[in-house]
Amino acid sequence: MSSSAFRLRAGDIVTRADLVVEHGGSVQSGGIVPSNTSNSVFVFTDPAEGTQFGYVYDCFSQTSRAGR
Repeated sequence: MSSSAFRLRAGDIVTRADLVVEHGGSVQSGGIVPSNTSNSVFVFTDPAEGTQFGYVYDCFSQTSRAGR
């Protein structure tokens, strides 16, 4: 696996198709997608979509390092 420069930052909005071009992975799998070209794992969330499946989006914790 390569270790190319990673340009995404927390809060960036990008399509799965763009990620697949640069980092590999799948445009059709679930919310957790491993890269085919690096040690990265992409996590997708959409509060509007999640409610259809019973998920409650409660945002990131202000004291957590998650999403930063």
